Amino acid sequence: MCLPCQNESQLDSLFALTAYQNPLLKNMLHNLKYNFASNITDAFALLLNLFFDEQKTFTVNKNCILVPIPLHKKRFAERGFNQSKLIGDRISQILQVQTNSELLVRVRNTKSQMTLNKKERLLNIKNSFVCPDPNQVKNKDIILVDDVLTTGATIKEASLALKKAGCRSVSAFVLAKEGLINPNNNGRIN
Repeated sequence: MCLPCQNESQLDSLFALTAYQNPLLKNMLHNLKYNFASNITDAFALLLNLFFDEQKTFTVNKNCILVPIPLHKKRFAERGFNQSKLIGDRISQILQVQTNSELLVRVRNTKSQMTLNKKERLLNIKNSFVCPDPNQVKNKDIILVDDVLTTGATIKEASLALKKAGCRSVSAFVLAKEGLINPNNNGRIN
């Protein structure tokens, strides 16, 4: 990540499996989140295996913990699962690294970010996360796991909460990132 992106996102690094413009992945993610098709993570496991086999810059160490972006308890009750946790569990199996969904809690029940612009997303998600036990993240390397990164507002707030709690670094892994491919750049990756 370039320095301005690091400063804006509060992340040390960001990894994305693919662009959100990928119609197949977009459809799979929509079915996972809104049609409650949690078994789609089986297909993601295949893609994740390929990604981690080929991506040599993504490394984990003994201080590394995967932390799925949490849902508010009301949203969790509606959906019955947290898609970020399902993705994190798949990554954990592949990389043999610990996942802990207790290290970050969503304390505000925000409205869906899907229809909001960047400014509205930043305001909507502000102060939504806390780390209930800073001792568990102190001097740890955290990798946040989420399904999609569009404006980065959710990842930024989660990263701020973890850094405030004393972790050493915060990176993020997302299945898809909006704007990864610039349509004005002949489809090349930004």
